[in-house]
Amino acid sequence: MKNRNLTTASCALCLGLSLLATPLLAAGTSDWDSNADKTLDRTEFNTRFDRMGVFKKWDTNADGKLSQTEFKAGMSKHDQAFNARFGNDAYAKWDGNRDNWISSTEFNDGLYAAYDKNRNKVIDEPELNDVGDDMGDGGLFD
Repeated sequence: MKNRNLTTASCALCLGLSLLATPLLAAGTSDWDSNADKTLDRTEFNTRFDRMGVFKKWDTNADGKLSQTEFKAGMSKHDQAFNARFGNDAYAKWDGNRDNWISSTEFNDGLYAAYDKNRNKVIDEPELNDVGDDMGDGGLFD
């Protein structure tokens, strides 16, 4: 009887933890969601992503734009994962005005569009998990 109760309790604990797992996966982005609606709109994303300073780190000559060389260097330690997430042609796709440079606006817009896979103008579940993975420790932008 003790073993049966222990097994039942263990199963209940596993079930409870599995139900909590999905919201916890996106926990890294909960502080990004300033209006607590469980989605990220473009402003929330841009504000928090800008605070991370990724664009500034990648813009090694501090001219306010990314050359293709700076872009490749920025993603170099995660290039396979970056290309898997955003495609091998991310630089070309994100260069909206086709001037062969990526501005911080184009960078953020490209990222936002890539994360908003269902094109509903917000990043929501399960898209939030991708953002959390990429922004967290060991992620693409860590």
